[in-house]
Parts: sequence; structure tokens; C-alpha cells
Amino acid sequence: MKKFCPFVSNNIEIDSAGYYKPCCISTKKFEINGVPANAQQYSLPDIMKLSDRKDWIANFNNDILERDCRQCHDLEKSGGESKRQREERTWSSNSQDFHGVFKPDTLQSIDLKMGNTCNLLCAICSPWSSSKWGSFYRSIDMSNAPYQRWPDKTEFWDGLNQYAHSIQKIELAGGEPFMIKKQEILLKFLIERDLAKDIDISWFTNCTIWPEKLVKYFKHFRFVRIMLSLDNTEEQFEYIRYPGKWSETYEIFKKFKQMHDNREIHLGISHSIGLLNVWRLPEFHAWCREHEVAIFNNIVVEPAGVRDLPYEFKLEVKEKLEAQTDPSFQNNPIVGKDNWLVKFMMADGLKNDIPNWYKTFVQPSRPELNLLETFPELKGIL
Repeated sequence: MKKFCPFVSNNIEIDSAGYYKPCCISTKKFEINGVPANAQQYSLPDIMKLSDRKDWIANFNNDILERDCRQCHDLEKSGGESKRQREERTWSSNSQDFHGVFKPDTLQSIDLKMGNTCNLLCAICSPWSSSKWGSFYRSIDMSNAPYQRWPDKTEFWDGLNQYAHSIQKIELAGGEPFMIKKQEILLKFLIERDLAKDIDISWFTNCTIWPEKLVKYFKHFRFVRIMLSLDNTEEQFEYIRYPGKWSETYEIFKKFKQMHDNREIHLGISHSIGLLNVWRLPEFHAWCREHEVAIFNNIVVEPAGVRDLPYEFKLEVKEKLEAQTDPSFQNNPIVGKDNWLVKFMMADGLKNDIPNWYKTFVQPSRPELNLLETFPELKGIL
């Protein structure tokens, strides 16, 4: 049966490098004359009428899903809920938390990475999404593509103005979005045109920055979702999300939680499950239940994912995960025997070079911390 995804035709992502994609999960980049189109040269109207995009939409099938949307494909094959399935539910007529009506080939949703400015060197990140990583790459004489300042282009804002009246959903990430100054310009742009009241807006933040200047704009939007990129607590948070400090992050978390309890925002945790934190996933789920905040279980594929773990260690993780029985406060729950994460982890797939990743990038970027002291369960693996 042919798979349906609303984001195939009603969403555009512009990533921090300026490339146009169907969404943040897809590896497809829309091309002009065989070259990926970039927001430095091409506007939203150019991309919406692009033959490569129209052909991709017209021919989208299961083979394209497996090729260009592999993460969704593999999650579904394992029995987990993919982004494709979440968006299909979101845009359905009986959705409980969204009131948009799907219109094919209409720009109703947009995902903007308006910069790579960031204050962290997260273990799962790269220079594309973190200026801190860009600086580290330069310090070890490794080249990385410079950030393309496409939000500074008048053509971007003119193109957005053409489609703004049809947009009902916006996702903002980075970099760390609450450090990116163009965010405030975007909010004012939508509020001044009286469009914000019909838009659901989401931020994906590392929870180390309190958005003092932006909070006052939240009330103008139909729905505000704050997704916190928390991958663990205490010392494991500080290693994965270096040089973040858990005590400071926790205080910001509590402020967002208070806004959630006051019904000013909807709060969730976007939890990136990878090699470093899968062992303590049940403990983090318990933390989320204790704090009564929803967790979205997501998968890290690169630079080091759960499929890259040694088989014997996977068996230990499998036993621990399958012992979990409480799905409360989880989206895409991981409970019980042969749950989707276990199936995903145990399947054959991409194998990353873990020792090189660790020795070249992770440990040198945080020299005062020790990975094996922080994650003793990984001794013998790295």
C-alpha cells in the first residue's frame, strides 16, 4: 500500500545551511539542474514551483520512503511511531491537538533553522547545527562548511510573505533557537500581519537559555509548544550537552513547567536516544513521570546510535528495556517484550566508527570530563 505523508507536499524545511528539504528527517534536498537549491540563491516561490519537488511529490511511494526517509521507514518497520505517522495523525480530521485542515501542495507548515548559533557542544551534534562545534573543528584543523546567512536575504522574507497566509504550523530549531536574533523578527512579522492567531508554533531548545525577550509574544499564537532537548539528567546531561550545567538547566525547566501548568504553553521533552543514554533510558522515563512532563522518544542514527553497540551489550539493554511496563507520559512508548526500540536496535543497519568519533571529537572537546567515569556501563566498548 502506498504510504501517505502530509509533509511530502505541505511542508518545507530550510536547514541551517540553507538547503530546502521536505522535512528535517528526510535526506532529500530539492535540486535545480542537479545541484541542491540553497536559500542564498533561491526563494520559497522558486522551490514551491520547482520541477524536482513536483516530481518527488508525484512519485512518492514506499521505495522513495525507504530511500529518502529512511529513519521513518526503519522506525515503522520496527513497530515504532515515525514522524510521518505523527504528522499523518496531526493533520487528520479527528486530531485532538491541532485544528489544521490538510491541503495538498499548499505550504501549510514550515521548519526553519535560522542559524547555527549555539552555546553547546552536544555529543550528537555537528557544525551544521552548532557554531561551538564549528569553532572546535577549526581548532583541530578540520574544515566545515561556513554557515549561510540566508535569513538575512530580503528574498527570503518576500517569499515568506507570499505564503504566510496559508501557514498553520511553524517549527523552530537551530543551533539554539533562543540565541538566534532573527527569531524575534519572525514573530513580529507574523503578529503584525495578524497571522499568529492561526498558527501553532514549536521551539526545540536545549533548555539552557531562558527566552526573556520572546515570552511576551507567546500569547499571540494559537498554540505554543516548547520541546526540551534533554537526553538525561545530572552528570550525564553535562557530558552529552557539554558545557551545559544541570543545576542551571533544571531551574529553566521548572520555569517552563510552571508556564505549562498555567496553560500558557504546552511542554514536552524531545529525547534523543543514542549510544550514550540508552542504558539509563528507564531511569529517565521515571524522571519524566515524576515531573509529569511528556517525553517524545526519538532515535539518534549518527554519529553514534544504538545499532552501533556490540551485540552482547545490546542483549543487556534489551533485557532492561523489556522489563519496563509503565507507558505513562511517553509518546512512542518503550515498554514490554520486543518493543519497537529493541527491534530497531537489534536490526542490522548503519555502523558508525565509534572509537574514532569518541577519540577525535567527543573526548577532546570536553577534556576535563571522563566519559567512562560518567558512563561506566560503556567500559570495554570505547
